[in-house]
Amino acid sequence: MNLQTFQEDFDLGNSNSFDSVAGKIRERYPTIDIQTRRFDQGLEKIRKIQSLIDERKPCLISLALGHDLGWHIMPIVRVGDRRIEMIHSANTRGNHTWSFSVEEIKWRHDNLSGGKDISWIELADPNRI
Repeated sequence: MNLQTFQEDFDLGNSNSFDSVAGKIRERYPTIDIQTRRFDQGLEKIRKIQSLIDERKPCLISLALGHDLGWHIMPIVRVGDRRIEMIHSANTRGNHTWSFSVEEIKWRHDNLSGGKDISWIELADPNRI
């Protein structure tokens, strides 16, 4: 996997979504099992994120930014009892993180458009290698 060109290799333009990018990655790297799930309620989404982090599985969150402002996809760094920390951006000097209360993330999920899904990596199925 070439991490230098990963963004360009898997940028699907207007068709970017968790499912479309996971499918494109799976075409080239069939042993990488990227799962996605859409949630109707924010509480379900929070519970799944907590479960994934407890299982030490890398996880991405789609978070609504505001009314008609779209959403931002970010890796989860840490989940606490009341807060979730995500990497908002990264550069050569390090990561810039955002931290939101669990209640704020649930509210954004339940009251704003977009930001309804998460994605994570499962262990590869040895039969697919």
